[in-house]
Amino acid sequence: MTHKQQDSPYFATQIPLLVQDRWFAFILIPAIKKIYGRVSKEYVNHSSQEYKAKAAGKTETHLVGRIKLQELQDQIHTIICEDRDEDLNIFGSFFFIMDIRGIKLQ
Repeated sequence: MTHKQQDSPYFATQIPLLVQDRWFAFILIPAIKKIYGRVSKEYVNHSSQEYKAKAAGKTETHLVGRIKLQELQDQIHTIICEDRDEDLNIFGSFFFIMDIRGIKLQ
């Protein structure tokens, strides 16, 4: 959720930590658990703070197929739309930025 400019040591955009924590706790982690079930336990069985501490600046690569990505997006939309208490409508318009390497376009 942060973006470091390629030619600069400074962050171009940083989403406030409170917003990041809400995204992880109320939307992303529940959506992953719903889509991947028990398989996701190793990756999402902790809080956003524990995840950040575990990552400690490292990036990880996880393969996500087209169908699972669509299911994840649908589940995220469902969580946001069905929310009554957590004011998750601030996440109503979201997008993913991905780094795709090693594919051939036809």
